[in-house]
Amino acid sequence: MGSLFLALVLPGYAAMTEPAVRAYLHERQAYSEIREEQLEFAEKDLKLALRDNPKEATILNNMAYIEFKEGDFRKAVGYLEQARVLRSDDNDEPYILNEARSSSSNTSTSGP
Repeated sequence: MGSLFLALVLPGYAAMTEPAVRAYLHERQAYSEIREEQLEFAEKDLKLALRDNPKEATILNNMAYIEFKEGDFRKAVGYLEQARVLRSDDNDEPYILNEARSSSSNTSTSGP
């Protein structure tokens, strides 16, 4: 599915569905936008997804990715911490979390 199709069709479907389904549709749209480096749009869709499904760790991980790419390492850490609480499976999250923490501490200690 192309991004144009998703942009035209998903909002209509999302408005008519259950919160978990709406969250999924917004998250899928955000994936497409992330792949196309449209982080501002992806962030908006992920925030809508979080509104409908605030306990979905993958949405929080994707929010962390966007914040990390935008250089807001503290927000990235915050989202990853929330996701970590919700997930117990083993993945690369600790590595990403450590990288974000490291970057956050480096930017907060380096100043004028």
